[in-house]
Amino acid sequence: MSTSETTKPADTPIVASDLLKKSVTPIPSRRAAFLSSYAVLAFLLFIVFDFGFRTLDHAIKLTNPLESPNRSLIWWTINGYAREPKAPEVVLLGSSLMMTAHHAGDATKTKEVQNEVKHFRSACVQDFLSTDLGKQISCFSFAIAGQMASDAYVITRTMLNGEKRPRAIVYGIAPRDLIDNTLPSAASTET
Repeated sequence: MSTSETTKPADTPIVASDLLKKSVTPIPSRRAAFLSSYAVLAFLLFIVFDFGFRTLDHAIKLTNPLESPNRSLIWWTINGYAREPKAPEVVLLGSSLMMTAHHAGDATKTKEVQNEVKHFRSACVQDFLSTDLGKQISCFSFAIAGQMASDAYVITRTMLNGEKRPRAIVYGIAPRDLIDNTLPSAASTET
């Protein structure tokens, strides 16, 4: 077989049907390319799994935040509040300013060292309010060192609602509680 038999001569015109016979890879549209990308697939799978696990956790209580292995001051305080038989009339919120007032006030009043991981009732504030109002007032302290305004918001939204909603919240706040240049974000606090 000679080469002239298998190829067309140069002066032979190219027919459109010859072009169609060649395999041409179609260019996908932008929408098709976007929808078939791995990033979109991964994002959709994340949304599905996240929704599924959240629904499952809510339905059968897979996790319990009170059983966290991290025993920070907020953990002790939340557990202390969860063990309260009923909502206190007054809750103290704030950073170390309120924490110092709570612990130092009680230490001065009772003449005892205060254990900040177990001492949540402010005897000083309870006695002051009870005397002033003429009835017994219960008080719980959510004052935690380094607490920012965002932390107080989260505590209020998650813990101080429903059956455990107090009648009043005393929030001690200072400018540092609104912005702290040593924290890169609101999620950086221990609280």
